Amino acid sequence: MSEIEEIKSSLMKIVLEYDDEYYEEDNVIYAKNAFLVNSVLSWYFDQETGAQLNIRNIGSVLDLLNKHVKKEISIFWKGNDLQILYLKEKTKQRKNESTKNS
Repeated sequence: MSEIEEIKSSLMKIVLEYDDEYYEEDNVIYAKNAFLVNSVLSWYFDQETGAQLNIRNIGSVLDLLNKHVKKEISIFWKGNDLQILYLKEKTKQRKNESTKNS
């Protein structure tokens, strides 16, 4: 395994640790977001080919993926473009939750 593949694999594990939809049950692994996380990381590393990896950029990509698995945003591919959809309903829930806790 190349160094880039090892880094990508490690980053994927970090993101999926926060994914409630990634779990094992009866020797079956459920990984709804794993393919998207892998494709975004692969896309990122393909973009960085030949250039020195920038920690700040990796952090931004991980932040987006983390928000996706926590359902704060939705990330999806539209053609060859990565799309980000900010979920309004999550914000409404937070407002309601803070009102209930007051």
